[in-house]
Amino acid sequence: MRPIPPVHFTGIVIGPSGFAGEGRQFLAAIEAAGMQPSLSGYSLGSNACSLPAEEAQLIQRCAARTKQPGGITVHHNLIPHFEPDPQAAVNVLITVFEAEGLPPGWACSANRADSVIVLTDFNRRTFSDAGVDAARLTVIPPPFPAARFRPRTSRRGASPFRWLSVFDWQQRKGPDVLLSAFGRTFAEGEAELTLKLMSDARFSQSQIQAYCARVVGESARGRPPKIRVIDTTMDLEKLIDCYREADGFVLASRGEGWGRPVHEAMLMELPVVASHGSSLQTLLPDASVGYPVRCSRQAVSEIAAMETPVFSGLDWHEPDAQHLQLSMREVVDDPISAQRRASRGRQHVLSLCDPQRITAMLSHHLENLSHPARPA
Repeated sequence: MRPIPPVHFTGIVIGPSGFAGEGRQFLAAIEAAGMQPSLSGYSLGSNACSLPAEEAQLIQRCAARTKQPGGITVHHNLIPHFEPDPQAAVNVLITVFEAEGLPPGWACSANRADSVIVLTDFNRRTFSDAGVDAARLTVIPPPFPAARFRPRTSRRGASPFRWLSVFDWQQRKGPDVLLSAFGRTFAEGEAELTLKLMSDARFSQSQIQAYCARVVGESARGRPPKIRVIDTTMDLEKLIDCYREADGFVLASRGEGWGRPVHEAMLMELPVVASHGSSLQTLLPDASVGYPVRCSRQAVSEIAAMETPVFSGLDWHEPDAQHLQLSMREVVDDPISAQRRASRGRQHVLSLCDPQRITAMLSHHLENLSHPARPA
């Protein structure tokens, strides 16, 4: 293999979001390939984020290196924040988008990159349909290190069944669909639901708890099942404890660029009920590895567009509430089948995001970009 020019990594690797976590994983893969990347511009948001020691050391080590001009700059960022590096010979953009299509002007911005890496076939299709040059698009999943995500050795098997959902408190994540379906499906004492939310400055925990209680209460046929809200920032070990305490995972998202909590829940060998739309189709391709919930393509609502203006005028994937109810019911009523699917789900994501395989893919891709077979 011919040597790869100096690699500089810029973009989001620090923050509590799944996107920042995926940035750290791509940075680690470039480091593991022996490219010794330099690093800049790596924070996202103001939320405190405690990182595992090896990830923090990786960031410090890469940030201490001096950037070399004339090499490859890898940008891990959202499209509107992408600006090609004029000192680089090659600019690579790693990015995602959660809805169908792209906002006006985004395709032109993405086409300024020499290569656009997306995480799933969903974004390869949506980006291409929106006008991003198909020849620039490459699918490389995030190289997810799974060592910490060890499944619990046995299930509790006792009532109430403990459901967990992890997401940002926003319309895209479908809390209204989830809470309504949960209230219609289960009675008090039969199941309970813990919502682990990313802290949101717009709403207090008590406000979110009151909303949840109201929606579930209005949907319930009798006494409503219990809802618990956690909105504190957790380090990785405490988050893994949340997965270990759960019996099942559920997410009624209307659109994902990857779906990190679904990925983590599958690694923890939890039965997973999640929307079968957007990039979640890659994580949960069929009923052999979990419980994919039917979705229909619908226009983004006005309320959601006000909350997240980039979604205005686009479509996303609305989960079928009745199918969500049936799927949650099936997990609770048939635990043996649920556990079989969960075991296969873990193997699916272990293979899909194996760091060694992804590192080889990424290294090969960057090598081809730096030594093209034909003139551009």
